[in-house]
Amino acid sequence: MPTRFLSHSEIERLESFPEEIDRDDLAEHFRLAGKDLEFVRSQYGSEGQLGIAVQLCALRWLGFVPEDLSAPPAAAVQSLAATLDVPARALFDYSVRPQTRREHRSLVRGHAGWRTFGEAEQAAVGGWLVGMALEHERPTLLLAELRRELRSRRIERPAIDRLERGWWRRRESALTTAPSSCWPSS
Repeated sequence: MPTRFLSHSEIERLESFPEEIDRDDLAEHFRLAGKDLEFVRSQYGSEGQLGIAVQLCALRWLGFVPEDLSAPPAAAVQSLAATLDVPARALFDYSVRPQTRREHRSLVRGHAGWRTFGEAEQAAVGGWLVGMALEHERPTLLLAELRRELRSRRIERPAIDRLERGWWRRRESALTTAPSSCWPSS
């Protein structure tokens, strides 16, 4: 049974920030006001504030937080830095410790009302995915639909390779037997 339908370069692209951001996405997802601004400003130092702001905005925009937080579109970083009145270069100093990024990601998820892709979310999305897998033959189309579904449910998207493997297992299960829990562990 094949488990890959994306190339390594496609996976890398889907795991990273896009190089550019359009004006509408910038206005919708990289705006801080009210409780968001209060939450971000409660963080220690300009690096922490900008870093957690990038994580919050990335989660809402992409449905996940890329590992390389130094690579969001320049316009997005500049917009957040101007709002926070911090230097945009502070992002490069953010979180030398991966533990800080992980702790902040948890804080960001909680503040934004998002959940991780845990067992309950896997089961709920798995049922939806079985129906979609029977309707669509093109795995890339189904993966795009799955990414949209996770965002609409406010579930942080796991790694693309995990979704890719889960899709194949769900599709095979849907075509042969009743659905079962077949999401690979992280």
